[in-house]
Amino acid sequence: MKSTFNKTFISTAMLSVLLAGCASNGVDDYVKSQQEQHEKNVKIEQNRFDDIPEWFLNVPANTPDNLYAVGTATTNNLQFSLNQAKLNAEFGLAKALNQEITGRERSYMHQGSDGNVVSDGDNVITKFVDPTDVVGVQVVKNKVQFSDGKYIVYTLLNLDVNKQRSMLKSKGIDLVTLRAEKAYSDVANEAQRRKAAKLEEENAKIEAVSESMVATPLTGEGA
Repeated sequence: MKSTFNKTFISTAMLSVLLAGCASNGVDDYVKSQQEQHEKNVKIEQNRFDDIPEWFLNVPANTPDNLYAVGTATTNNLQFSLNQAKLNAEFGLAKALNQEITGRERSYMHQGSDGNVVSDGDNVITKFVDPTDVVGVQVVKNKVQFSDGKYIVYTLLNLDVNKQRSMLKSKGIDLVTLRAEKAYSDVANEAQRRKAAKLEEENAKIEAVSESMVATPLTGEGA
């Protein structure tokens, strides 16, 4: 009886050791797997960053005769990515020229529970400009990447200011005059804003004095 008990005890002990060893190996394997996946993800992100063209991170400097702008887009459709990236770059050029371009963007972004920014990817930009009003724009460089089923496009555009100026002058518009008029308008608006702020401040002081006089009763000699 005692011998049977000892055998059973030893068998149970050995089984416990084996199970503990298996559990330990399972945890180690899981930790190792997670670490390898993390390192893989870091490498992927690093490769993506390394693949960003230098001219996108350091846009060529503008000159009196040439303007530059970059744009990027990421979608699952190559043509749409190309169009979107170019359109985004055109907005940069338009901003530099103060052209009458209206943008309509609709994008829903929020922070997920894991701290990452989540976007629904809905981004629409509409341009209301006669194509003949924009001349001298050319694509200098394009770079396309394919990652995780999506096309990432980087675009660099150049605008020949002289061609744009000639086109505007042909319509009786002087680019320099437009810039001067805008600068004057900005100064005038700022002066008006400061004048209104000063007037509001003076009115507040007068109102404070009036309230103080009402709150403090006058005392005469006969009181």
